[in-house]
Amino acid sequence: MTVEELNTMPIDDLAALIERAKTTHKRRLAERRAALKREFEAKLKSEGFTLDEVLGDAPKAAAKPKRKTMPPKYAHPDKPELTWSGLGRKPAWLQEVLDEGKALDGFRIAH
Repeated sequence: MTVEELNTMPIDDLAALIERAKTTHKRRLAERRAALKREFEAKLKSEGFTLDEVLGDAPKAAAKPKRKTMPPKYAHPDKPELTWSGLGRKPAWLQEVLDEGKALDGFRIAH
């Protein structure tokens, strides 16, 4: 298929072609992955190993550290469930009252 044919193809047909190409791509990747696994397992078996024996010591991908939740420092006076830790972007409810001219310290939670 030429670029000219793609440029003149109706949009719906082009979208369908893209979806078919994506599906085919995923299927072929899965087939290749399975074939490689079979090849590796056969080679390892001929050497007297299993895939788990060889890859078992492989380092795992580092897990992202969990974000530490900070205790809230500020709360809405009428809706105490609306809080903010003081880190990151100010929540909309707080920004609105600050825009009205109220002071941030007026919303600080007493510990």
